[in-house]
Amino acid sequence: MEEFREVVASVSLCAPRIPFVSTVTGALAGEELVSPDYWVRNVRDTVRFLDGVRAMHEQGVDTFVELGPDGVLSAAGQECLPDSDALFVPFQRRDQPEPESALTAVGKLHVRGRTPDWEAVFNGLDVRRTDLPTYAFQHRRYWLEPGASAGGIRSAGIGTLDHPLLGALVSMPGETGPVLTGRLSVRTHSWLADHRVLGRSLFPGTAFVELARCAAEVTGASEVEDITLAAPLVLSETGDVALRVVVGTADETGRRTVEICSQPGDADVEGPWTTHATGVLADGPERAAPAFQEWPPRGADEIDLVSLRESLADSGLDYGPAFQGFARGLAPRRRGIRRGRAVR
Repeated sequence: MEEFREVVASVSLCAPRIPFVSTVTGALAGEELVSPDYWVRNVRDTVRFLDGVRAMHEQGVDTFVELGPDGVLSAAGQECLPDSDALFVPFQRRDQPEPESALTAVGKLHVRGRTPDWEAVFNGLDVRRTDLPTYAFQHRRYWLEPGASAGGIRSAGIGTLDHPLLGALVSMPGETGPVLTGRLSVRTHSWLADHRVLGRSLFPGTAFVELARCAAEVTGASEVEDITLAAPLVLSETGDVALRVVVGTADETGRRTVEICSQPGDADVEGPWTTHATGVLADGPERAAPAFQEWPPRGADEIDLVSLRESLADSGLDYGPAFQGFARGLAPRRRGIRRGRAVR
């Protein structure tokens, strides 16, 4: 580090002209930035990102912009201020074109009240200001009112479902079981974007169980006896997918098969479908909910789920706010399982 100190000492250093929060001290920095010792500490000491974000928030900062190749720091910043309305905006996304992600960030900042210099944003582009509305008939209403014959999906012979992921039910004739349908995306179901694996939004495994449970409720089955995940459902950042939950006929024991499939929303309806899960619905015995006589249960260790989420994020499993319902949890003491580690 002495060689690094000598190199820094040969550079002309100046105090910052704008407020500067250091991740070395976790506070506003000033004259110490002109010392080579500070930059040696910057290389060797712990990065106090949490303290730095909270220090800026205490100074009245409620909008944070990340300039980098991805949104990793924006995600970490939200963890630092979970109970605030602070906005974290990454300017670049690894899986998006740079112009698209940059303009999206500018739009979010504009909505938040941080209006940019639009002349600079559109510099060199063939654009011009236009008065709105752009059509001549702006004083009379020309929208068609729905007639008495207009109807919803029931008019097409399809039943409705009161479910957040499935919206319609098709009863098939003969011995064929019902088909439950739905359409979803990270735009219509924004909470799905909080479940990311290796940078991609992934439909949670427990959501497949919920789809099978809904099918069991529709057919009168009391439980999902078995379910096997065959393939992950990766959600596009812009498009949507069509869901199909196909239920088979009941056998002599009352069991029914269930198959959960998807197809890209813009695909041909006659195109191939991907099977993501298969299972069995059955009429099982009623089971009472477990009752704990003491809490915490005897032999349980308390684990810090915050540090667990951080370790999962390091391995590519990123759980956003919608999947952070607990801060601490209990784990049974089991031989061969280390505290703070999880296998997915």
